[in-house]
Amino acid sequence: MRAQGISVQQLLAGSEGRLGLRQAIRAKGLENRLHLDQVQHYMDGKGSGSLVRNMILIMDPARDRPLIRRDDETCLTFLEKIKTAKIPCIFMSASERIADHLCHLTGPTGIPLLASAHDPYVLESRLKGLLSEKISHRIMVHGVLLKMFGMGVMIQGDSGAGKTTAGMMLVQKGHTWIADDAIEIEKRHGQRLYAKGCKSTRHLIDLKAFGIGDATRLFDDQRRAAGTDLDLILDMAQRGDALGRKDSDGFRNVREIMGMRIPCLLIPPCRDHGFDLLAIEKRVAAFRRDGGAS
Repeated sequence: MRAQGISVQQLLAGSEGRLGLRQAIRAKGLENRLHLDQVQHYMDGKGSGSLVRNMILIMDPARDRPLIRRDDETCLTFLEKIKTAKIPCIFMSASERIADHLCHLTGPTGIPLLASAHDPYVLESRLKGLLSEKISHRIMVHGVLLKMFGMGVMIQGDSGAGKTTAGMMLVQKGHTWIADDAIEIEKRHGQRLYAKGCKSTRHLIDLKAFGIGDATRLFDDQRRAAGTDLDLILDMAQRGDALGRKDSDGFRNVREIMGMRIPCLLIPPCRDHGFDLLAIEKRVAAFRRDGGAS
């Protein structure tokens, strides 16, 4: 079933910083609907020059010429293209402001014109993430996903913090492996978050010094699962982060993901920079007993 979509105004709401917005000529097209989680570039009529209908357009002032030239005929030809393609909005990348001679665009087309400080590829990534989150209610995050004591637990932390190693050792102690690195989180029925591995890498494990491993070979069927409701996040703190907290062993916080508040426990490292697996199990079990799982 096709997603209901969102308006351009809903896309922009609360996302100005994330998109690096510097100026917006909003026009009546703020109510234009967005149904796709993809964006397109226009490159001087070459390669990406054929516009896809109903898809956000990114233009790079350093490369894209049809709107940059002060040529009425060129601009009118391009205006006709974007009207025919029903482009919902146009982002000018790597821009602090919209050139005066482009401001007339919003009149004949009603298409919002926005300037972003981000380069075209960062802007594309940010837009695709926002569209996926707001239209499909789905995001991608980095972490290790396990099932512990019947709860979905995601381990997060900086690269090299020991997330994968801790996750594998916890599976060896009887818990269930789900995924490593790329975790897809979907908001279901507006009430819960469901997490699983990214389709292309869901069975892969990044073993750093040893290369890429295969979870289907490392763990038997009883120690693996396809996905889980997300109940708890474990933040694997680097030692410097943990030292500043006198009560770090009991530190509890929340993370907001797509409007849902997920409890988060800070897990400080041991003196040898590893992690006390028994202490992790005790804290997760205590959280479970406290009624932490929704």
